[in-house]
Amino acid sequence: MADRIPSRLHTIGVYGSILSLLIAMALFAAMTWRDHTPQAMHLLLLAPLLCFWLLYAVGKHLTVSRLERHDWHVCLHCHYPLPAGPDEGTCPECGDRYSKEATARVWTDRYYPKFPSTSA
Repeated sequence: MADRIPSRLHTIGVYGSILSLLIAMALFAAMTWRDHTPQAMHLLLLAPLLCFWLLYAVGKHLTVSRLERHDWHVCLHCHYPLPAGPDEGTCPECGDRYSKEATARVWTDRYYPKFPSTSA
């Protein structure tokens, strides 16, 4: 149970970054509306955004390092590391069917997306 992939931390970082950006924009708009914009206040507005970005980066690093430790063979439903052995089967934690090749492909595509090349 303790070895599950920390994708919630990653998700909190993503949504927290978006929320803190919206809050910072609203505070900046309110401050400039009154024409009181001291330079130190800009750092106060960026602090929540930087904190959530850091949470996102740490969450992604922890997630990718644990996925790599298990060779990207982690259940897509409950994030439980799949046991060594057959390439197909059912997850011992949630009972969901898996294929190790498919789970590895989904996880690598999620964290290392392949962008179309622009070269001709």
